[in-house]
Amino acid sequence: MNSPILFATLLFCALLSPSGSSFAKAGNDKRLPHISVLTLAGDTLMLAEICKDKPSFIFFWASWCKICAQDMKHVFKLQKDFGQQVKVFGIAWKDKPETIEAYFAKRKMALQSYIDDDGSVFEALGIKQTPTMMIVSENGNVVFSGSASFRKLRRILKKQIKRN
Repeated sequence: MNSPILFATLLFCALLSPSGSSFAKAGNDKRLPHISVLTLAGDTLMLAEICKDKPSFIFFWASWCKICAQDMKHVFKLQKDFGQQVKVFGIAWKDKPETIEAYFAKRKMALQSYIDDDGSVFEALGIKQTPTMMIVSENGNVVFSGSASFRKLRRILKKQIKRN
């Protein structure tokens, strides 16, 4: 194999490798970094402030992502089932407020969503694709980051509620 093709193949595999993520799957708690997100109104909020005081489920998504649209119904169900025990919200990758509002208006459902307007939140959290789910404990530790069945995510959330 010639070296440009070998290099391209190795680079492609390295980019797809989950080991590059700064936040691991369940069991390897890491502190949520000090990063900010934008509200739909254009205000800046610290992610750690949004997640404090109770467990949080964060859905990293984009309005153009077809898999995100399929998973959104499960996120709505989590939001309904866990009620006030868990903060359920989304962070949209490089979407505009009006796009997000139209997205939820079309579905006749709502999910509290924030915007990562420049990709820096996804980068700081090691999020490489949409959708990605993250569970943060009430004290700001990331207890899960990645993709999993919603059954598994419910189990992790229930465990966090019991600790709270």
